[in-house]
Amino acid sequence: MNSSTETVVEGKEPTIGEHVGQVARTAKLQTLSLVGELKGLSREAVRSKQLRVAECVGCFEAIALDAASILRRNRSHRLAGHVDRLASLTDDAVGYLARTDPEDVWVDMRVCVRRHPGAAFAALFLGGILFGRFLKSSSEGQFRAGSRS
Repeated sequence: MNSSTETVVEGKEPTIGEHVGQVARTAKLQTLSLVGELKGLSREAVRSKQLRVAECVGCFEAIALDAASILRRNRSHRLAGHVDRLASLTDDAVGYLARTDPEDVWVDMRVCVRRHPGAAFAALFLGGILFGRFLKSSSEGQFRAGSRS
């Protein structure tokens, strides 16, 4: 009848709870897969990926600061303040990733997920969406570059 990953009963739309459950199961499988990949890498390779993530997050900080500047020019000072705060938090995250050992990041992440599972799920969900968009844009860029050759 239905596979174990399906939540839709024939002729019936899934509820929001069923959909969220499916997304959670998918996120868990993807996280376990990523953890498995990281375990196979050397300490230096993991640190290199961690610094690359910090660099990418730093780009987001620059974008947020530019957005805050544009908001101020458009007299949206309150919203600009929130975006500035987001940029500041992003800068804190970059600093944390740059100075913290990968094993300590893993321990801190596990503690945070246990204390705040809802926030962790939301972060993973949004991160997955952003990562998917990044991969899609990267593959499209490679396709365009390959078609010019």
